[in-house]
Amino acid sequence: AGPGGAAERCGSAGTLPRARTARAGGGARVAPTPAAAVGSRGECEAEVLGVLAFLGLHVSKLAQDLLLFTTYEYRYLSLSEAAAPRKGAVTGSSIMPQKKNPDVFELLRAIASKLYARHFEALEVLKGLPLGYNRDSRETKESIAAGLDLAFEALDQLTSALPCLVVDEARMLAAVRGNFSMATDLADGLAQRTGLPYRQVYHLVGDWVKEAIAAGRTFDALTRDELVAFAASRDLSLDLDAATYASLVEPLEAIARRDTVGSPAPHRTAEAMTHLRTTLRTRTAWREELHARIETARRGLEERMESAC
Repeated sequence: AGPGGAAERCGSAGTLPRARTARAGGGARVAPTPAAAVGSRGECEAEVLGVLAFLGLHVSKLAQDLLLFTTYEYRYLSLSEAAAPRKGAVTGSSIMPQKKNPDVFELLRAIASKLYARHFEALEVLKGLPLGYNRDSRETKESIAAGLDLAFEALDQLTSALPCLVVDEARMLAAVRGNFSMATDLADGLAQRTGLPYRQVYHLVGDWVKEAIAAGRTFDALTRDELVAFAASRDLSLDLDAATYASLVEPLEAIARRDTVGSPAPHRTAEAMTHLRTTLRTRTAWREELHARIETARRGLEERMESAC
């Protein structure tokens, strides 16, 4: 919004064409009132910093997951040797010769904290200012400049490190098959296929799993016959063949069954990715158009100033 002609807050007694002034500066429209134009100084910077703070929040959460999954206990992910020269993404330990430190993800968590601080800093500068022009508001310019630098640094580090991740698919799949997470799909499937009330199936599968855990067994070691026998001991007859049981406890098939919009079934994931790419292209085009409009206005203003001289 173009603030031109707003003066200190009450507008100008001259015949300044505010809409033309706004267009000359690259703006799309004028602020509705001069007081709104002047009183909102610095708020744009604070709003952008708020968005960047949320960017930092999501980057930090992703970084934490990646740090967890690269630990020895999980080992779902590892950083390839190619990551080492990438902006210090991986370093060795000062005393442990075997260690690769995923420094980049640790530093991304710290960047998130810095972005929060810049957002709060801008809000604190603006808090309590009286309406009208106050020079304090210019201090938000430092905050937005630093915040943008931090955000670009975070994205640069993240996009440099992600291609260097090595995924251990076999280990991840084995963990899901053995860690009892598929017990939920088993209970859902039994309720849908046997006609038994879900409450009854819930307790049946839950107690069966508890006995397996107490015996030190993993979920993938359990069998359909054992479940049918366990149900029979509770006077429940399960009409469940081996193929259906195997399908219900198979993680890849469980993913495929989650077929609602936004769910992780492969074609739904592809749809979501297509939507995100389209959104990114649309917003990139908007940004480029805005940049071109501002640049055209800047050049036009410079030409008019030179001709006036």
